[in-house]
Amino acid sequence: MTQLENFFSQSVIFDGMQVLLDMPQVDFDYSGPVLSAQFRTTKELSRVIKDFDVSDVNQSIVTATLDWSAGPVIASGNTGCSQCGESLLPCIHLAAIAIDYLARQDPIIPYPSEKKRADTALRLLRTELNQRYDPYPNMARHRVVYLLSARDGALHLRVHKGYVSKKGKYSTKTDLGFEVLGRSSLPKFVTQTDLYLLHRLKELAQVLDDETRDAQQETLSLGLGDTCDSEFLYYLVSTQRCFWQHCEQAPLKVEQHYLGDFVEPGAFHQVASGQYLDLASMSLVLSELPSSLSKISDKQCTEYLQQVADDDREWQPTLKVYRKGIEFPWDELSHLDIQIASFTLISDNLECGLTDIFDLANESPHLLKLASELSIQLSDFPLLSSGFEPIVWHQFLLGDRQLPEMLSQQMLAIRCLMLAGWTIDFQLINRFSLVQVQTWYGEVSHQAANKQWFDLELGVEVDGKKINLLPYLVKAIRQGLLQNLSDTETVLMELDSGQRLSLPADRVKHILTVLVELYERKPLSVDETLTMSMNQLTRIAELADRDKINKKEWHWQGSQWLQNKAQQLYAYLDMSIGDQDSAGRKVKAKQIDFFVPPPVGLNAELREYQQLGLNWLQFLKEHEFCGILADDMGLGKTIQTLSSILLDKEAGKLSRPCLVVAPTSLLANWQHEAKTFAPELRVLLWSGPKRHSLQDEIDSCDLFITSYGTLQQDAEFLAKQHFHLVILDEAQTIKNVRSRISRVVASLSATHRLCLTGTPLENHLGELWSLFNFLMPGFLGTYAQFQRHYQVPIEKEQDDERRRALVQRIAPFMLRRLKSEVARELPDKTVINEYINLTETQGDLYETIRLTMSEEMRKAVSVSGVKRNRLAISNALLKLRQVCCHPDLLKLDHIEQSDLVGAEIDTGSVTSEFNGLDKQDATNGLPLLDGVSRLDTRSGKLNWLADKLPGMLEEGRRVLIFSSFTSMLSLIGEHLEKLGISFVELTGKSRDRGALVERFQQREVPIFLISLKAGGAGLNLTAADVVIHTDPWWNPAAEQQASDRAHRIGQEKSVFVYKLICKDTVEERIQLLQESKQNLAQSIYQQESLAVSEMTGDDWLELLKPIDLDD
Repeated sequence: MTQLENFFSQSVIFDGMQVLLDMPQVDFDYSGPVLSAQFRTTKELSRVIKDFDVSDVNQSIVTATLDWSAGPVIASGNTGCSQCGESLLPCIHLAAIAIDYLARQDPIIPYPSEKKRADTALRLLRTELNQRYDPYPNMARHRVVYLLSARDGALHLRVHKGYVSKKGKYSTKTDLGFEVLGRSSLPKFVTQTDLYLLHRLKELAQVLDDETRDAQQETLSLGLGDTCDSEFLYYLVSTQRCFWQHCEQAPLKVEQHYLGDFVEPGAFHQVASGQYLDLASMSLVLSELPSSLSKISDKQCTEYLQQVADDDREWQPTLKVYRKGIEFPWDELSHLDIQIASFTLISDNLECGLTDIFDLANESPHLLKLASELSIQLSDFPLLSSGFEPIVWHQFLLGDRQLPEMLSQQMLAIRCLMLAGWTIDFQLINRFSLVQVQTWYGEVSHQAANKQWFDLELGVEVDGKKINLLPYLVKAIRQGLLQNLSDTETVLMELDSGQRLSLPADRVKHILTVLVELYERKPLSVDETLTMSMNQLTRIAELADRDKINKKEWHWQGSQWLQNKAQQLYAYLDMSIGDQDSAGRKVKAKQIDFFVPPPVGLNAELREYQQLGLNWLQFLKEHEFCGILADDMGLGKTIQTLSSILLDKEAGKLSRPCLVVAPTSLLANWQHEAKTFAPELRVLLWSGPKRHSLQDEIDSCDLFITSYGTLQQDAEFLAKQHFHLVILDEAQTIKNVRSRISRVVASLSATHRLCLTGTPLENHLGELWSLFNFLMPGFLGTYAQFQRHYQVPIEKEQDDERRRALVQRIAPFMLRRLKSEVARELPDKTVINEYINLTETQGDLYETIRLTMSEEMRKAVSVSGVKRNRLAISNALLKLRQVCCHPDLLKLDHIEQSDLVGAEIDTGSVTSEFNGLDKQDATNGLPLLDGVSRLDTRSGKLNWLADKLPGMLEEGRRVLIFSSFTSMLSLIGEHLEKLGISFVELTGKSRDRGALVERFQQREVPIFLISLKAGGAGLNLTAADVVIHTDPWWNPAAEQQASDRAHRIGQEKSVFVYKLICKDTVEERIQLLQESKQNLAQSIYQQESLAVSEMTGDDWLELLKPIDLDD
């Protein structure tokens, strides 16, 4: 058979068929090697002829010849068309000749009924209709098996994983529950029909109590109740894997009863409307009338039957050809577009499909005979039931078929039917022709009663008709058509009409980057729009980023109020999404056309960048947005915030108090700065055991200050209050998405919200989501959505496009300036990594613990994985870190099995080895100082301090020493006392923190020992010009924040930061992890991408790598 696709484009083949359908064939001659034909065309039919002008005549004769001496020879001199020039060949008229010629070579032969048994055609049709599609791979034996039974007068269903033998016998193997739906990879034995049934059952399970519902995860056993409708039961039995009570007997089958069939309801069990269970034949009996009869009166039904029963009536076979898309709501990735061929018999105003014909078989046997014989002529069109599961073909009429796979086969089969006398109702449109976009439009609307939400529609206009692109984009996503697009590609979007819409890939990618919700399971409303919260209005500006869409403009329609509100954001967004580095932000921020004068009552003169921060804070309030003021430590986030509050008070907007939630250590600082810079603000400190006696003062105060701890204690009480503004200072406190404090702050009621933090991102992107979820819930989607669209692609897959999209989204709502850019008068800060050798004692102990822990950990991880052993790994690393500081930090008497939850580690070997160590001195090559005990010299870091501190103090330097171990601070303190050096110490147990800070700031003592957790934030220690971190912490932001206690506004000297790191130990690897976390944070603060890596299980075990001791 000649394959026409080798000679004609698919578009030309399709339109060639359209010529045969629409243009009467006047004459043809296929007797020689040159085929010729004449077609009559009119103005109305000229739409399929491109570049053909019939403006001067109402109809025209088109003559075409096609050289068929060796198949279609397009380039032959004997090939031509009177209407289409040589440049348009091969044209649609030549394609029409080729289709017609091939169809006439293999004509349909009428069924020889006089030579066959009377019921042969009917038996063939019934056999064909009973064929079912097998969705299982070859040799696959596992199946989902359903067992129905009766309990308490209602149907009960149990679900199992079963097995079918080679002989077709079923057996159950294990229970099956809803957990199968949550697996990362769906088992091959679960079909689309199974998915439908399981999701319907899951909906039913929602009304159960928690315990019963949880039990269904592993063992699905449910009373069907209201779920037992006709559709559910039909699909259940159609699987042919549903049994009554047990699977030793035959599976239940569907049995359709037709008009005139006798049904005795009393002998059956009615299970749904029009459905009965016949346990004698193991059948689900369907007794409902077809829709054509169920909607008419008895009199009309009698008249209808009489008309159909007329033996003299002539019936015309008709084939309707159309396309239909099928969605699977339970499976977001599945979508089908099927080309359907639907067979009916038509006589005058009567139309009968196969369902009607079978129903009328008793009254009109001749009609059933005719339909059976004609169905044989449709052998080139496979039945839907032979190619799809019941969940698909049951949505169509009985006997509906699909078109052949290849286009030329479709056209030839349809032409053969036409030549055999069939009527073709051809509703397909040429999907191979391309339509071009004329205009891109966006439409926004909202309900007047609720301005918290708006609806967004994006689309194009083609030939003056609007086409909403959102449903087509969702469909393309589910079909996997939009993956790995390059900017230079063209996306072909198939429309419902069958036409293909040509779209530039870069623009489609930009839309998908901005509207990540389109990837969700059910992203669109019933109106096929995206419903979004008002804080997402900036998406309009993101879509209008012309740099990413080749300067093609959007034409916005709909609510003028929304358009105006969005327009006010454009200028700001245009200036803040270009270069996202902080310097760029500073320059562009000056261009924002939004300025507010400083408050009159402010007792300070704002620096230029602080004024810009004030403008930004007021801009967000003006447009009902919230944000993160993420300026570098020491740049005055507090005074900018107080200025904004004071401005609201002077404008008469402060009708309710502003709530400030801060770490306990910063409460006094807030009180002090409010009193100093904004004395007009009435301050109420909500702290201490007698705080509830101040309830009457809440409504009259302007600034309500409390701690995170007190907030959690009084969560219910404070949730009942409404605040003008809620401010979270050191907002990284709520970085843990699942923590109680995150839930508590989310319950607070406020008109505006603000986060203050110099480190909005410390470890991973989930912390950023937590902050924005407090500020504007839904702005970054649910946490699961955020992980799927941003966190996993950025952190694990290094997806720079996703990173840029996230940066662009949060840019307007996070203002971050660095000291190096806005406070250039500030002296330099120099960070020095001091690599320290372990002493011999430390090295022996370190290696003993490492060897034991490493071997046991690797065994445990290989058995149960990293997640189940994280606590044990953490404990092992903790002990190694302690050894790096000082052997005395590792109190082996307290190492118990309970410390190592999740791993089977024998700590006895560690203890015995340590007890046998020779506790000899080692000074790491440094001279032993007078007054230093033999014990102290067992630590390389103490030796370094003993060597360096005296010289630093002689130079007049003031020193901050940070450690994450308070016991290390104690050892250092003992060491300093023996050296005769005075100091103050701040830990979580310290009471009068202000007095300790004052002593150091007044230079009464030269050294301040500080616990990283207790004093790493909120302190102003500009008297110091040396900062020493005795042990590296996992989180680089915490270290940086601690260092900036000294390097901040008010510092007049250069600051030197020393990090003491033991060589070839876990501390060196912590340093590498810090760099990765720092890169992640910086990549979100700025536009440039930096290398980001995540710690894997092997990475954690790598921390237990052996060390190299110096000789």
